[in-house]
Amino acid sequence: LVMCGTLYYYFMKLPASKVKDRSIRFMDEFPNAVSTIALLVNSGMILREAWREVSMSAETELYLEMRKVNEDIDNGVAEVDALYNFGNRCVTPEIKKFTAFIVQGLEKGSRDLAIALRNQTDELWELKKQNILKRGELASSKLMIPLMVMFIGILIMVMGPIMTNLGL
Repeated sequence: LVMCGTLYYYFMKLPASKVKDRSIRFMDEFPNAVSTIALLVNSGMILREAWREVSMSAETELYLEMRKVNEDIDNGVAEVDALYNFGNRCVTPEIKKFTAFIVQGLEKGSRDLAIALRNQTDELWELKKQNILKRGELASSKLMIPLMVMFIGILIMVMGPIMTNLGL
């Protein structure tokens, strides 16, 4: 029974928590990357070069995944397919939405790409703000248990001498 529980945790719960942690790390960095891409595209740089510049700017997990897109393009994979694969590798729905948007813009030739990227940036920053607030509320709820334990300890320390003085 213990072995079944261990196997269940090892093969079911642990990978799911790793994927969730990875997507949280991606979403912490992704608004910065998209805002930089939007800034570079808005200044006149083409999307492929802006993507390359942003992917080389840091050494975190998201930027390493972005570099894989550059490697795929350099190895002959179509830009649309490389971006689509990037969206599939990053399990986060917001990244999938962004890459689908970029792929659609590349296929249809959207000329308002800079404006649309700016809108995506605003949306992603708002989402990041909501996620941070949610994590803050979760952390404060996790701190309630130690707070209650300390409160009970203080009550015992105060009530103990009172009870002994009353003779109870």
